[in-house]
Amino acid sequence: MQYLPDGFLQMIFIDTNGFDKQHYKFDYVQREFLGEVRCLVFDVTPLAKSGKGRFAGRIWWKTGLQCRSLQRFV
Repeated sequence: MQYLPDGFLQMIFIDTNGFDKQHYKFDYVQREFLGEVRCLVFDVTPLAKSGKGRFAGRIWWKTGLQCRSLQRFV
Protein backbone atom coordinates (compact mmCIF):
# COMPACT_ATOMS: atom_id res chain seq x y z
CA MET A 1 0.00 0.00 0.00
CA GLN A 2 1.28 3.46 -0.89
CA TYR A 3 0.44 6.57 1.16
CA LEU A 4 -0.62 9.55 -0.95
CA PRO A 5 -0.85 12.62 1.31
CA ASP A 6 -2.73 14.71 -1.26
CA GLY A 7 -5.33 11.99 -1.87
CA PHE A 8 -7.61 12.97 1.01
CA LEU A 9 -7.21 16.68 0.29
CA GLN A 10 -8.25 16.18 -3.29
CA MET A 11 -11.55 14.69 -2.08
CA ILE A 12 -12.27 17.63 0.26
CA PHE A 13 -11.24 20.60 -1.91
CA ILE A 14 -12.54 21.34 -5.40
CA ASP A 15 -9.26 22.72 -6.70
CA THR A 16 -6.27 23.82 -4.64
CA ASN A 17 -4.59 25.44 -7.67
CA GLY A 18 -7.09 28.10 -8.74
CA PHE A 19 -10.85 27.73 -8.63
CA ASP A 20 -11.62 30.92 -10.56
CA LYS A 21 -12.85 32.31 -13.88
CA GLN A 22 -9.34 32.07 -15.36
CA HIS A 23 -9.49 28.27 -15.12
CA TYR A 24 -13.22 27.44 -15.19
CA LYS A 25 -16.48 28.16 -16.97
CA PHE A 26 -19.48 28.69 -14.63
CA ASP A 27 -22.94 28.10 -16.13
CA TYR A 28 -25.92 29.17 -14.04
CA VAL A 29 -28.51 26.38 -13.69
CA GLN A 30 -31.15 27.51 -11.16
CA ARG A 31 -31.95 28.72 -7.66
CA GLU A 32 -32.52 26.01 -5.09
CA PHE A 33 -32.93 25.58 -1.35
CA LEU A 34 -30.75 23.17 0.63
CA GLY A 35 -32.95 22.84 3.67
CA GLU A 36 -33.47 26.49 4.63
CA VAL A 37 -30.37 27.76 2.82
CA ARG A 38 -30.97 29.66 -0.43
CA CYS A 39 -28.41 28.74 -3.08
CA LEU A 40 -27.50 29.39 -6.69
CA VAL A 41 -26.61 26.25 -8.65
CA PHE A 42 -23.84 26.29 -11.28
CA ASP A 43 -22.40 23.69 -13.62
CA VAL A 44 -18.62 24.03 -13.58
CA THR A 45 -16.29 22.90 -16.38
CA PRO A 46 -12.55 23.48 -16.72
CA LEU A 47 -11.38 25.67 -19.59
CA ALA A 48 -9.45 23.95 -22.38
CA LYS A 49 -6.02 25.37 -21.48
CA SER A 50 -6.38 25.10 -17.69
CA GLY A 51 -4.56 21.78 -17.40
CA LYS A 52 -5.45 18.24 -16.40
CA GLY A 53 -6.94 17.07 -13.14
CA ARG A 54 -9.40 19.95 -12.76
CA PHE A 55 -12.85 19.74 -11.15
CA ALA A 56 -15.88 19.18 -13.39
CA GLY A 57 -19.31 19.06 -11.81
CA ARG A 58 -22.01 21.09 -10.07
CA ILE A 59 -21.78 23.51 -7.15
CA TRP A 60 -24.33 25.06 -4.81
CA TRP A 61 -23.36 28.61 -3.76
CA LYS A 62 -25.05 30.12 -0.70
CA THR A 63 -26.43 33.59 -1.31
CA GLY A 64 -27.21 36.29 1.21
CA LEU A 65 -26.14 39.69 2.44
CA GLN A 66 -23.87 38.52 5.25
CA CYS A 67 -22.46 35.25 4.00
CA ARG A 68 -21.65 33.91 0.56
CA SER A 69 -20.02 30.50 0.51
CA LEU A 70 -19.80 27.16 -1.22
CA GLN A 71 -22.32 24.74 0.30
CA ARG A 72 -22.04 21.55 -1.79
CA PHE A 73 -20.22 20.13 -4.78
CA VAL A 74 -20.67 16.93 -6.75
